[in-house]
Amino acid sequence: YIYGANVVFLCYDVTDPQSFQDVDDWLGLVRRTFATAGKALPTTYLVGNKIDLLHLRKIRETVHDRFIEENKLDGGHLISAQSGEAVLTAFYKVAATV
Repeated sequence: YIYGANVVFLCYDVTDPQSFQDVDDWLGLVRRTFATAGKALPTTYLVGNKIDLLHLRKIRETVHDRFIEENKLDGGHLISAQSGEAVLTAFYKVAATV
């Protein structure tokens, strides 16, 4: 499912710290897969979902941004699949770069 990808979305739930911790594993898998194949890492974005659940939020935007910076990702987005907030904007911005 990642072989030959041009874009990778590393998605996590902003209300679930374990979900955010798992992003490290997914990023490692992507990096190993492309390194093994001798290919450059595809455009990679961190996507935090469920931003509509403000009262349950556990992962702060600063933590999200720090992960992007420290791992040299191409960017990130905070969205709500439930309400649709920022979903189309995120996809349009990514589509414009590939």
